[in-house]
Amino acid sequence: MQTQTISFLMPLTALQTSIGLRFVTARGFPGDQRRLLSIQHLPGSQSGVISASRVHFKDIPEYINLPLAYQGIKTKIYSTIEFPYSTYVARSPYGSPRVTVEMRLYFQDCYCGEPAPNWMENGNSETIDVLADCLKKRQRDELKPKIPHDWICGAESNVSCTTVEIIYSKESNIIRQFIQRNLINQLKMSLKDHFVQIMLTFDQWDKLTLDELRTCEESAIQIKQCMYGARKQQPKSKSKSA
Repeated sequence: MQTQTISFLMPLTALQTSIGLRFVTARGFPGDQRRLLSIQHLPGSQSGVISASRVHFKDIPEYINLPLAYQGIKTKIYSTIEFPYSTYVARSPYGSPRVTVEMRLYFQDCYCGEPAPNWMENGNSETIDVLADCLKKRQRDELKPKIPHDWICGAESNVSCTTVEIIYSKESNIIRQFIQRNLINQLKMSLKDHFVQIMLTFDQWDKLTLDELRTCEESAIQIKQCMYGARKQQPKSKSKSA
């Protein structure tokens, strides 16, 4: 088996409030990496995304939609594994049997003021600063891209890092090797374009309030309330004893 990895860095708020990929850390002690995940077929999600669900922490619901069924590639949820990663599989529509590439998505984040990992210094992974790439696309002279560490260090904003590990078998047939390379490149570009589109859609990503989040998705509000200590309505049948 061979692997390639690519990491996408972007403000956490933009990712959480987007219509696409969503995730959140179950907050505990500093460095707590426990995660939760529930995947469902949301209205507007593209065909090829199959529903599955797993909730690791009953008190915090979370929903993730992966709109990766782009033209030419059938994408489905292969399995949902206990965090810190989830596994998906993409199959090329060409070849017999079809070329298959597995993707593992690893999630990390840090909050404003917290020390962040040295994401940009990871020599084993291609790293993309989505915010800088977005600003370049807009060609706004007045908005000069920040030096990556100015915001990626976590001092100025909440930062998310989505690392995609692409796993595949080495093909012996030259034509199938070509199809495989094309599939991997298409996956990388589609993920990058998806994250950049999130940034372009949510222009005020660093100024969203709870009320504004509510207009995006009610579940995002519930997550924020749980994360930041707001009282959550509990069913009467549940005990409130400590």
